[in-house]
Parts: sequence; structure tokens; C-alpha cells
Amino acid sequence: MKKPTFVGIGAPRCGTTWIYKCLKEHGDIYIPKGKSVQYFNNRYNKTSKWYFKRFETSKKYKAIGEYTPGYLTCTRCPKRLYSIMPNIKLLLSIRDPIDRAYSAYKHHVRKGVHNLSFADALSKNKYRPKYINPGLYYDHIKRYLKYYDKDQISILIYEELKKSPSMFAKRIFKSLGVDHSYKPKVVGRKVNRGIGSKTSVLKKNIVRVMDCFNKIKWFRRYKEELLSITWVNNLLDSLIFHENDNNIPENIMCDLRERFFPQASGLSSIIDKDMVNIWWDR
Repeated sequence: MKKPTFVGIGAPRCGTTWIYKCLKEHGDIYIPKGKSVQYFNNRYNKTSKWYFKRFETSKKYKAIGEYTPGYLTCTRCPKRLYSIMPNIKLLLSIRDPIDRAYSAYKHHVRKGVHNLSFADALSKNKYRPKYINPGLYYDHIKRYLKYYDKDQISILIYEELKKSPSMFAKRIFKSLGVDHSYKPKVVGRKVNRGIGSKTSVLKKNIVRVMDCFNKIKWFRRYKEELLSITWVNNLLDSLIFHENDNNIPENIMCDLRERFFPQASGLSSIIDKDMVNIWWDR
């Protein structure tokens, strides 16, 4: 029975779909179709045999694994992962937690979850944890370090992906022990468009349209896959968002920096990089 040699654990809205496509393209890497297996967080009622069956393949690969961004925030996942795979490599992509929170907010608007402004969404207990908790990287990594050695966790910085996609992909491949000279096609594609919100009328209309689509069974089943397609995202963005407007009020920005500053400082001590400077002194 083949077992994974690596698992991607997060973070959501940190280029994980882009990373998945890089992994999928490489001839030395096997990763199941559909990106997220979600065994350790949402399907743990199934057996480990069911999980390992996801990786059955007749071809020999140098690296086998999966990428489920939700593993990072699930408090039970580190112990569950370690119990059956103590020697694997973990991949974790992180980005400015404020940018990540805003990206998650935009994703919700695209999906028709709500049509609130970013500030209003942060004030709601229903949505605030979804935007804040995944960005508490230091807390999440500490849980994994209780089980895994530091050198088993490859921490990738999203801002470096934006700066040099080819070098970013090379680092991923090197950490997995596969040919790092391979240049995947996804390297030439845009990672982030950097957009903010348009009028509430348009957002309300998008929510109404998505509500109608959500009543269709096949759409509910394939919604996440559809929204990960670049041209679908770009179309929705052009309808909902303005170019080059982050739409975050200064008071909200200050509050979020205060909330995330201890996390960035703690993270810096783990990865030996000044994340406060990388994220907020640009």
C-alpha cells in the first residue's frame, strides 16, 4: 500500500490552488484529482485504508501526496496526521494575514455567501473567525511542531510567489526531492489581481444569482472547482470588484495589524525571517 510522502496543510487563500497545479503538472509527483482529500478534518470517520487508496497508482513516483488547506486550522489534524504518517514532509503556504483575510472575504462574495462590506463582515461573529483564524499562523504551526520536526515543515511565503513564480516552484520541487529544473505551465499565469469591491447593488445581484445556482444539485457539487478556474474568477471579479482598490478602511487596517502583529513576530522566530518587515514595511 502506497503512502503519501508529503501533505499540504494550508493556508487557505495563500496560492494553494496555484501550488496544487504545479504539483499536478510535475511528472515525478502524484497528487489525486480535485486538490483536497479532507480526510483528517472532515472525513476522519473513514478508515486509513480508504485514505491510502486515494494514492493508488500503477506508475512509480518520487513524491506522492495531497493538499488540503483546511488541515492548518483543524486542531485535531496534527495528531491525526502524525499517528499514521510521522515521517512525511508538510507544505505550508502563508501570506500577509490581512491580505489573506480580504481574499477570503472576496471569495465569499463571489460564492454568494453574503454581500457585506469587508468592515461589516468582520463585525459579524458568523464571518469574523473565517477571516481571522486561518491567519493565526504562529498558533497553528506550534501545534504541528508538537509532533513534527521543524525541518519537516516547508514554509512557503506567498509574497515570494508573486515576486518570482519560477523560483517559488523550484523551492517546492527541491523540498520534495524531485527534479527542480522542471518549469510548470502555471508559472506564467497571474497569481493575484489585487482588487477591491464595487457597488453593493452589483454584489447583491451576484448573491441573488448565486442563490439561484446553489439550488441546482450539480452546481453545488462542482462550485469550488468552478470558482478555482481562472477565467471564472476573473469574470466575477470584473463584475464585483474595482482594480487596485483594497477597500480596507484605515481603522480596520490598524485593528488587523494589531491583531496579527504577535503572530507575525512569533512566526519570525520560527522561520528566521522578519515577517513584520516583509508584510507591513513594504
